[in-house]
Amino acid sequence: MKKYFVHNGKDQDGPYTIEELKAKGITSKTNVWFEGISTWTEAQFIPELKELLISTPPPFEKKSTINQAFDNAKKVIDKDYVNEIEKKIPNKIGKKVFKYVLLFLAICGLIMLVFSLNPSEEKKEENNPELYLEFSDLKIENRSYSGSGLRWRLTGKVINKARFVTYKDLKFEVEFYTSSKKSLGKIELNDFREFIPSVDVDDRYSKYYYIDIDIEQEIPREINERNTIVKLIDSDIVEKVKSNQ
Repeated sequence: MKKYFVHNGKDQDGPYTIEELKAKGITSKTNVWFEGISTWTEAQFIPELKELLISTPPPFEKKSTINQAFDNAKKVIDKDYVNEIEKKIPNKIGKKVFKYVLLFLAICGLIMLVFSLNPSEEKKEENNPELYLEFSDLKIENRSYSGSGLRWRLTGKVINKARFVTYKDLKFEVEFYTSSKKSLGKIELNDFREFIPSVDVDDRYSKYYYIDIDIEQEIPREINERNTIVKLIDSDIVEKVKSNQ
């Protein structure tokens, strides 16, 4: 049986059978000698050993931080377009400047994205009046007037808890129901006033605005006041900030 010796550049080891060489895990660059050849030979040139060889990867070249950032930026921007521009830059200095400019633009875009995903408190108030206008005791009630029969009104209280935004022109939707909770239709009512943020945090009652809107539309006789649903469906804002907070 053929015996093989191996050499790592300093020490000789062996002899091994071909099965033992397989267990040892030689590479293509391992120097091998066996009886029948005159000099030490790399394993890749010995036919019967080729299927035993462990492939060795090329040396790993770590990218610089700037090059890693540049590659990440190209993922966001059109990669082919960026590569095309980079190829047209004739020297290394120009290519480096191009990388820094691209990274700067990518960072600016990221900052803008963060601000758009995290709007300011004022923007939140402008876009979400239902979160800052707090209603209580909002209901319809009937009031009889001499000679005019049964009349209905929307009543209640509202407080503007926003810090910056003054709301105006509130629009309500009122949906009527019977005692068995069958819908009798909807109407819309408007309160054309301005509702500024509260500045008097010590006096809780001064913060409230009272809702008192006459209902001019004809109301079905079968309605049950307790089952009526009232909700805010729209509002506008005053351009000039009126809160001093």
